[in-house]
Amino acid sequence: MQVWTTKVALPEGLRTKGMVLTDQVRAIDRKERLLRRVETVSPEFVTVVRSYVGRLLDLEVPASAR
Repeated sequence: MQVWTTKVALPEGLRTKGMVLTDQVRAIDRKERLLRRVETVSPEFVTVVRSYVGRLLDLEVPASAR
C-alpha cells in the first residue's frame, strides 16, 4: 500500500473503508451540519490522526503519537 503523508488509512475490521484526510481540517458546527456517528475507532487511532494534524499545523506532537 502507498504511504501518504496527509492521509491515515482506517483500521482493518471496520465496516467503513477509506482514509482520514488530515489535510482537510475545517471547523464543524454540529448544530448546523447533519452529523452522525458511523463507527468508533480506538483511542490509539485517534492519537495517530491527531499527530498527523499536529504536524501539518506545526504543533508539537507527543512522542507517543509518532
